[in-house]
Amino acid sequence: MQNGFSQTDRQSALITEGNQGIGRVITRELVKTHAVIATTRGDCEAGNLNDNTHAEIVRCDIALREDREALISELRSRRRRIHLLVNCTGMAPCAGPDLLEASEESFDSLLHANVVGPHFLSQALACWMSEQGGGRIAFMTFVPGYEARINLSNHCISTAGLSMSRALYARRLAAKGIHVFEIRASDMPSDVVASSELGSEEQSSDDPLCLRRGPTPTDVVKAVSAIANGELDFLTGQVLHINARSRLPHL
Repeated sequence: MQNGFSQTDRQSALITEGNQGIGRVITRELVKTHAVIATTRGDCEAGNLNDNTHAEIVRCDIALREDREALISELRSRRRRIHLLVNCTGMAPCAGPDLLEASEESFDSLLHANVVGPHFLSQALACWMSEQGGGRIAFMTFVPGYEARINLSNHCISTAGLSMSRALYARRLAAKGIHVFEIRASDMPSDVVASSELGSEEQSSDDPLCLRRGPTPTDVVKAVSAIANGELDFLTGQVLHINARSRLPHL
């Protein structure tokens, strides 16, 4: 793990995979109000957030225990408090082998990236937040992971596991003043992955209640900002549905 944290009096936010995809968009917004540390599994310079964002990019694969431990140790040595964790880490849902053909190796790799890493990083941050008397944790998930799609079998299982992690942490931490949320987008925002990879279903062209626009990065960022600023603390434990493409119920 490579690091280089600076001292700051602003509230601190840790965003996993914060220099690419939806994590990058979230980072660009949160630097306006928070001191942001953004992790990346790749080169710290890749997808570099330009200098005026003032975000700190740290190379850290949170699926690896030694990387998580080094990250937390460095954070604790440089900062008195951590106020927010946004779990954006995870392999994007994309078509893979059939359920009957998926390998144990691919399953294990995806579980570590999508569940083990975020779960145990949240555990470490939750313990720290408990000591300081409060904090906020958000998990980012996507609806395709909740649908029984046989060509997304590994991702479906990992997404369900991450959602359960959110539910358990929310229940365990509520009395400690730590607010836990899940932001569940109805599809991967368009700048992160092509909708065609997710096998989007046809929607009726004659149904005026059928919303056609997929969720944009801005939709997700608004939810994260509301969590970061404490506006949604009263909804702790809830799933925030960013369902721009879903159908409104018929009356």
